[in-house]
Amino acid sequence: MLIERDNELQTLKDLKHGMGESGGRVVLICGEAGIGKSSLIQSFLGQLPHGVLKATGLCDPLLTPRPMGAVREVIEELSVAQPLTDWRRCREDPLDGFLSRLRALKQPAVLVIEDAHWADQSTLDWLKYTGRRIASMPVLLLVSFRDDEVLPTHPLSSALGQIPSHLMDRVVLPPLSAAAIGQLDKGHLYDPDALRDITGGNPFFITEMLSEGADQTSVPASVKDAVNARLNRLDRELQKFLEYAACIPSDIRSDLLARIFPDTCETSLSEATHQKFLVPSGEHYRFRHELARLAIYNRLSSSSRQSAHRVFLEALRAEGAGKADLDDLLHHARGAQDGASVLDLAPQAAKAAADLGAHREAANHLAAALEFVDEAPTELAARIYQDWAYEAGLAQEIDERVIEARRHAITLWRTLNRMDMVGENVRWLSRLHWYRGEAVKAKRYAREAVDILENEENSSGKAMAYAVRAQFHMLSDEMPAAIEWGERALAMAREIDDAAVAVHALNTVGTAKLFRGDNSGEALMRESLELAQRHALHEEAARVYTNLSECLIESGRHEDADELLKAGIAFDTAHDLDAWTYYLIGRQAQLRLDQGRYQEAINIADGVLSRAGQTVLMQLPARIVRARAGLRLGHQETPDYLREARDHALMVDEVQYTGVIGAMDLEAACLAGREDEAAHLMRDLDRFGADELSDYKRADLLFWAVQCGGDVTGKGPDHLNEGLALAMKGDWRGAAKVYGKAGDSYKSGWCFLRAGNAEDLAQADGLFRTLEAQPAQRFLRQTMSNNGLDVELPVLRRGPYQAARAHPYGLTQKEQDVLRLIASGEDNPAIARRLSRSRRTVENHVSSILNKLGAKNRVEVILRTQSEPWLLS
Repeated sequence: MLIERDNELQTLKDLKHGMGESGGRVVLICGEAGIGKSSLIQSFLGQLPHGVLKATGLCDPLLTPRPMGAVREVIEELSVAQPLTDWRRCREDPLDGFLSRLRALKQPAVLVIEDAHWADQSTLDWLKYTGRRIASMPVLLLVSFRDDEVLPTHPLSSALGQIPSHLMDRVVLPPLSAAAIGQLDKGHLYDPDALRDITGGNPFFITEMLSEGADQTSVPASVKDAVNARLNRLDRELQKFLEYAACIPSDIRSDLLARIFPDTCETSLSEATHQKFLVPSGEHYRFRHELARLAIYNRLSSSSRQSAHRVFLEALRAEGAGKADLDDLLHHARGAQDGASVLDLAPQAAKAAADLGAHREAANHLAAALEFVDEAPTELAARIYQDWAYEAGLAQEIDERVIEARRHAITLWRTLNRMDMVGENVRWLSRLHWYRGEAVKAKRYAREAVDILENEENSSGKAMAYAVRAQFHMLSDEMPAAIEWGERALAMAREIDDAAVAVHALNTVGTAKLFRGDNSGEALMRESLELAQRHALHEEAARVYTNLSECLIESGRHEDADELLKAGIAFDTAHDLDAWTYYLIGRQAQLRLDQGRYQEAINIADGVLSRAGQTVLMQLPARIVRARAGLRLGHQETPDYLREARDHALMVDEVQYTGVIGAMDLEAACLAGREDEAAHLMRDLDRFGADELSDYKRADLLFWAVQCGGDVTGKGPDHLNEGLALAMKGDWRGAAKVYGKAGDSYKSGWCFLRAGNAEDLAQADGLFRTLEAQPAQRFLRQTMSNNGLDVELPVLRRGPYQAARAHPYGLTQKEQDVLRLIASGEDNPAIARRLSRSRRTVENHVSSILNKLGAKNRVEVILRTQSEPWLLS
């Protein structure tokens, strides 16, 4: 009986009816264990009208959850509901394939994921992926979980945080009141207020208490006591049956129990169901409530648990190869503390999980093997350490345990004299330290990996070691070395036909060439991009978009950079490459900075910096732009941003970042008139070798050195930027015109300022005023005062920032209004009604938005607004 849940039930009904206008929604049904989440869901499903598709998937508390277990159950149930529809094929592609099938539905569907706090990582990825696209399908997705167990650090919190809040609703179930308890306690066994105090109003606890009956002599203090009291009144055979069944946290197979209890299984199942310990679950059974199962399981001694798990393990193995589920076998092997079985099963289960993209579960399986790794042969132990480090590094956190596991693997492979595997793991150490921003260690290990593998046969590992070394040279602006090692990697990749290494090396060599003014590099990078997309190497494609966009920005090809950034952000967003998305958006902020659109640059950078879970490296472009744009606009908090950008750049320790920080520090010193500090910074110019910085970054650094009055003779590249060359000769007016023609109004203004006559100063002030570069305007006036110049200039005050009012993608105001409604999940007819426009007009606006954002469909538009929230501001 469902009591005191009318409001929550009506909320679900209203959301179901509202799908026609707003599209699908995710509904979070929250509350503690036993509060009645499942009862509410079942009641709602039972009242749905005929024709509504419905399917439920259950997450189980296995020691390591089944990859995509709940999603696979949903697909199976849909295939039963619509046997003529090939839902089963969706099992092979539970992301795009399943979502495409849902979008094609002609009738509404209600899908349920229960107990999501136990979900495996691949199910959470599916939930995030589906939730972000829910507005495009006629689906109400109910997700139940115990909110008291889901802390901010819980994986479910992270997944839900990636779903837009306007696409989610939350139904929180409160405890039952004393009046409701009175309705449940038909025999008036307890005082309702007293029972509410004891149980906290939890329906399950209340039900367990009431099931004790009138002969109850004392009130149990917890559900454990309540369950044990009931269990102890049963005969010992049924108690043992339930204790064994409690070792299975998922669906309980009656045929499996029949092997263990051949004479009493049928009777025990009937009695356990009658006593309401077990309930049917399709063809199987499960405990009516997880709390009851845990209470029964916890009453077993350690030796009794191991014995029970051992019996199940033997029974499952007796079924024959391929029949028993690997997850179940491993679960019982761990429970039985059977080290040999765990060492055999865990790597198999980990591979199966990883093949499904469930890297967190793969890491957990291998962590189980690590518990018994001392019993493993040396080679197996080495593989367990390295495989766990790989999976944990992907799905969890690159912490000291991951680093140490790689070190253990290296030590073990050395004892076997397997230098090929030693080199492979040393290469991975380099990669791990790079991700952590520990550049010195990363470079050292990259060189060591090559030294170790140099005398080994050609292989993918050896080729990738060359490619990674090339990448580190490129990141350090050591372009000749990057090209040399990249071409060696590319030649080997083609020899052994390894597309992944070829893509990586083409990108690196192309980037190195293009940064040094060799335009043939662009063709190599575009070849890398095409190859990456053809082989579905999504992360490598993202890396090409990132590198090529920076090259285009630095070469002043702003329109080309804008188009590529638009395509790259759309690609990264569509493939849920969040880290790469935000790095690339940081590059977009850099482009806006170079275009003199400072407030836009700040808005974009703030959108990146506000995203939780990003590494130091992935946020660094946005952090630098945030500091420099704030410096030019005179924001009060700029010193803090400058300090953070400097600290993070030094942590990563790549010249491409430290060189920009050097230029930014010189600009800040120049603006503040701190000549002593500028002189000190000038001396640091020598730390950048002649072959390290790109022409763009070196020209920027030298420009601010010249502005600070420094002598930079002989410190420029052979082919100087024309504006810089003129400035170094003292031809300030000529330099100002060159920079202005190139679109760099800020540097043009500084050159006019240095030219010094009244007309030039007025020109400089006008440029600074247009950019709202107030610190530069104040510097100009201070310079005039110091030199006794009397030039009439407008009063210094903050005016409207023209560039900030223009949308970054050129959307009109009406298109922005439509964009906001698209982001909220509205379809074209609904938008037309909301804006009092014709459907044809709205369709034209939508088509224009898709074109300007480089999006293929409305779903990609919605995802873009999530990755770039400033689009809606």
